[in-house]
Formats: sequence, structure tokens, C-alpha cells
Amino acid sequence: MHYAARAGHLDIAARALEAGQSPNAKSKSGRTPLIISVQNEHFDVFALLLEHGGDPKIAVGDKDCFHYATYNDKFWNRLQKHVAKANPNNLNFAEESNQ
Repeated sequence: MHYAARAGHLDIAARALEAGQSPNAKSKSGRTPLIISVQNEHFDVFALLLEHGGDPKIAVGDKDCFHYATYNDKFWNRLQKHVAKANPNNLNFAEESNQ
């Protein structure tokens, strides 16, 4: 899963998810596939992981997916839509991600 996120292989990521791999598994360095997909700018893999339970609040140290997504509007906008869809009454999701 981490390789697919790093290399942008959407088909491999989809097959891994279908086979039951977790979108929240941590690498040795503590990074999740979601964070890796943002860092490597693989938007399609990022969107797929979000839709399959990728948790943007899982952090590596003090930086979670929200932190990394702020560097790219496309990722940030997608993340905002995902959080709004999951909790339409929560307007302070970015603040909560740092708790």
C-alpha cells in the first residue's frame, strides 16, 4: 500500500484495499499511505484512500494529513470536502485535527 501511495499506482492501491489492507497502516517511519500520497502529489490515490477510510488525523510527530495538504490547493480542497461530508455540522475541522 505504501509503495502504491508513493509511486501513484491507483490500480495497485485499489487491489490492496480490496484484499483487505488498511489505508491507515503505518510505515517504519510512521507515515500512512494517505500522508505519503499527499507528499508525492498522487491525488487519485489520495482520494481513493480517503473514500476507503484513510484517516487524515493520524499524525507523524506533530504533522498530520491536514498539515501536508495545506501545501497543495487540490489536496486541501478535497480534504475539506471529505471532512464536510463526514461531519456536515463541523466547521472547525482543521482546528480539531491538531488536538
